[in-house]
Formats: sequence, C-alpha cells, structure tokens
Amino acid sequence: MTDLPIIFATHPIEITASSIKQFSTSHKWAEFVSHLSQFSEISVSSAHETLQMLNDSEPSGSRKATLLVGVGRCQIHEGDLIKGAQTLGYASTLVADDDLDTRAMVIMEMSSFLAITGQYDLALMLLDRISSLTKSNYLLNLANYYWLVLKTRKGDYSLVSDLEKSAKYFKDIQEFATLAYHYKNIGNIYRKSNNYPAAEKYYADAFELAQRMNYKHIESAIVHDIGMLKFHQNQLDGAITTLEKASTLADSYYTQGFTLLNIGYLYSESNEWQFAAGYLKRSLNIVLKHDLYFLLPSLTYLLGKSHNHLGNPAASIYYYRKGYESAMELISHHFPCAGYRKMVIDKYVQVLSENQKSDKDSNDIQGLSFAMNKTLQQIRAIFQGSIFEILNNQHGKVEKIIQELRIPRRTFFDTKKRINNLYPGIPHPYCFEFYQNNSNLNWIELNQKFDSEICAFLLEKYNFNKTTLGEKLSISYTHAIKLTEGMTKPALRNQPVKGM
Repeated sequence: MTDLPIIFATHPIEITASSIKQFSTSHKWAEFVSHLSQFSEISVSSAHETLQMLNDSEPSGSRKATLLVGVGRCQIHEGDLIKGAQTLGYASTLVADDDLDTRAMVIMEMSSFLAITGQYDLALMLLDRISSLTKSNYLLNLANYYWLVLKTRKGDYSLVSDLEKSAKYFKDIQEFATLAYHYKNIGNIYRKSNNYPAAEKYYADAFELAQRMNYKHIESAIVHDIGMLKFHQNQLDGAITTLEKASTLADSYYTQGFTLLNIGYLYSESNEWQFAAGYLKRSLNIVLKHDLYFLLPSLTYLLGKSHNHLGNPAASIYYYRKGYESAMELISHHFPCAGYRKMVIDKYVQVLSENQKSDKDSNDIQGLSFAMNKTLQQIRAIFQGSIFEILNNQHGKVEKIIQELRIPRRTFFDTKKRINNLYPGIPHPYCFEFYQNNSNLNWIELNQKFDSEICAFLLEKYNFNKTTLGEKLSISYTHAIKLTEGMTKPALRNQPVKGM
C-alpha cells in the first residue's frame, strides 16, 4: 500500500499466539470480531474461529494482515499508540494487490488512529479512498460513519441528522458496538451544541446498549462523557463522582489514566489546584508504570501549571521538562507537533528563557536556593529522593536503578526508608541535573560531591559563618568544620573544593 502517512512505519512485526494472548479474551477483541463478521458476512462464532486459525497457523499475506489489524486496533485502544501505528503500517504491506476489501479495512483503522491523534484532515483524506476500493455495503457505511464523526469533531454539528440515519443502518444489521458509539457521538454533538436534554437521552441509550451487550470499554467511555456533560451543566461535584465511576469501570490502564487526568483537568478549570495536582499525580503513576506515552504531554503540562499556581516552581519546571521530552519522543515517531504536545514544548522553552534571564540578574548558582534554611538531613533527602524517583520513572525496576547508581542493594532500601518522611514527593530538577553531570561517580562519591557543592553555596549565603551553617543544617560545629574544610571566603565557587 503506497502513499500512507509516515507515522505508519512498515517494520516487520512477529505475530505469535503469545503476542495476541493479552487481547484475545478482551472486550475490544470481541468488538473487532463482530466488526469482522459483518465485513466478511459470516457469523461471529465463525469469525472468531477464523481468527484463531490465523493465529495458530502463522499465515502470510492478507489473512495475516486481517489479524494484524485486530491486534493494532487493540493496541491503540489500550494506549500503546506507537506500537499500534507500527502494527497497522506492517499490516498494510501484507495486503494482496487484488484484496481491495481488506485494504479498505486497514485504511479505515488508520483513519481512526489519526482521529485519536487529532489529525482530522489527514484522516478524512484516507477515508476518501474507501469508495474507490470496495463495493461492500457494510464497509461503505462504516466509512461514512467515520467520515461523519470526523466532520462533526471539526465543528459541523449540522450532520447530526446524518449520524442518526447511519445509526439506523447499524441497528438494522444488529452491529451493536458501532450503534453504541453512534449514540455516544450523537450525545457529544448535542452536548457541544448545549442541547443537554438531547445529550442525556442519547447517552442513556448508549449506556443501556453497552451494558446489555457487556461492552465494558464502551460503557466506561460513555460514563466518562456523562461526567463531562455534568461539568458543562455546572455540576462539578456530580461530574467528579461520575468520572470516578468511569475510572472504576475502565477495563484498561489507558482509560483509567485518561479519566483521572480529566478529573485533574476539571479541578484545574475550577482553580482547585491542590485537588487537580492530586488526581494528575495519580494519573501520572499509572501512565509511567504502563508506558502510556501518548498521555504524558497533556498530563505533565497540567501538572506543571498546577504546581506553578501552588507556588512550587521547581516542580513546575520538572513537569514541563518531562512533558517536553515526551512530546519530542512522540514527534520523533511522526506524531504531529500540535495540541498539548506543542503547548508543553512552547511552555518549557518559555520557562527556560525566563530562568536564563533571571540567572543573569542573580548571583545564585542555578537551582541551589532550595537548600536555604533546610537541615542537612532534609537537603540530602531531596537529593536522594529526586534521583530515586526519576530513575524509577525511567527504568521501572529496582535492579536497574541499583545497577546504574552502583549502590549496594541494602543501602538503597535503607536510604529509601530513612528519607521516606523527609522527601517531599516532587523531584527537584537541580538534583537530577547534578546527577547527570556526575554519573561517572559511585553512590558514595556522588553524595560527597553534592554535600561539598551545597556547603560551599550555603557557607557564602550564611556570610561564611560556620557556626551559623552548623545551626542551619542542624549539625555540630565540628561536623560543619569538616564539611567546609578547604573552603575560604574569597570567590568560593572559583576555588578548588575538597572532594570535588
């Protein structure tokens, strides 16, 4: 298949029984089987048996492409958009030249993916190809439904009557999953048009149908939209309660993380920054644990904004930077620089520019001011906790953290226990930047150098009075003398410091 968006990479992907095991019993897979049965004009049970045979026999060509489309569809719905796009891209290379129906099916799943990423115009361009590829009444009606949804998402709400006609077709052929999505999307249009009673009616119809057919993933998505409707009806408490229910119903970590993110968003829209930060952090924990990179730019942008309003500039910068890095990673995989990806990139660049300007007007070493008026125990907890948390976000496994830091296993766990009540829970950018610049040192050397740099900075701030330094750090005068050995009054930062 030629002339496809570059985001659909065409690297070969191995498909085995184990590689689709995680999807084969899911509600999303059942939905795909139902879709396939309509497309192939065979029963649902026969379609399921056919897919099982494809799985067992490691097919090639169009038959394997069909299986890959189902896998890619599930990957995307689970939040692994990078892998899902690659799977669809590879599927497109396997379709036989004369199998135009399967090609049309692949293109429709690609257009659905592009819609998720906000690329509506590109998705519409792909859909325009469907009519020249297939004569299947089902596929043509499905393409028409996708087209209508995309146009309404671009703001053409006059097409709601066309969506209602489309819904009748899918109701007549008893394609209930697609019918439930119809009702859900019609409800969204009425909500955006401020026709709340009509929105409530269609959401209720969608919910009843999804519940009756046991489509759990559709049910949670509908409850999510009902929660957003309540917010637009100025019912914040009801909206939060409903979204929490949607999060509980969610059958995937992606939906759960997305729903918690939206609760945080609603609180931020209401200027309830403390509550916003709490829900956003819960979402972040899920997103990082399950590698849901697509959600990171929006999530970190809102976290950065929340902590800025809460008076935590260091945390704000940290989250903006993490958002910048995640956005750049997605862009490297050909996701568009748009929406929250662009917003968080622009914000981080702005923050860097403002900080550089501020640095020129300040004699402080960038970022060290966090240590002012804190005990040595508190300062060390911030340093060590920051490194542990950020490396955990990167690696996810204790063994890899221990290996990278070259820290004894027992020391790692003893340190975590010791700093548990002192570490504020927000990584400090300066601490991790210090680690990155000194990653050649082992754990003991790293801490010694950090202590020396902090003490050199604080000694100057406390007017070179080592008694005051000891009192501020809550250490003995003797300990203060030892930590500042070799440090003298003139231009401390330009002199060699012992241990550095």
